[in-house]
Amino acid sequence: MDRLTALVALAHVKLRAEYIQRHPEILESLPMVPKFAGLSQALGLMRHELETQAQDLMNDITSTTAEAKDAFGQARQEVGKAKAAVADVKAFVADLKGGNGGPTSSDSSDSSDQSQVERLTTNGVSVG
Repeated sequence: MDRLTALVALAHVKLRAEYIQRHPEILESLPMVPKFAGLSQALGLMRHELETQAQDLMNDITSTTAEAKDAFGQARQEVGKAKAAVADVKAFVADLKGGNGGPTSSDSSDSSDQSQVERLTTNGVSVG
């Protein structure tokens, strides 16, 4: 098919489509084959079903997104607790490295005085 013939055929198809748009009763008067009679209704039902399924999927995505945000929030809290526990362990190890587990020599006089005071005022009664 040469180019001129293709352009004429295309113009003819456009003219037919425009004519049918202006006069839709032409299509209504044509007898339809039974297989084609329910196609538009079937297509409408299919579109409706697809939209319903798409909406269900969108609802699932939205609820899963909200659940994920909550789960990550809880995970962050737990990680924060774990970080605090690790900091406590590091402080404990640092205290152990500082001596034999007891107070350091610079703190020993303070702790001795404090323990002496505690012994003197046991149960609110001064001894001595």
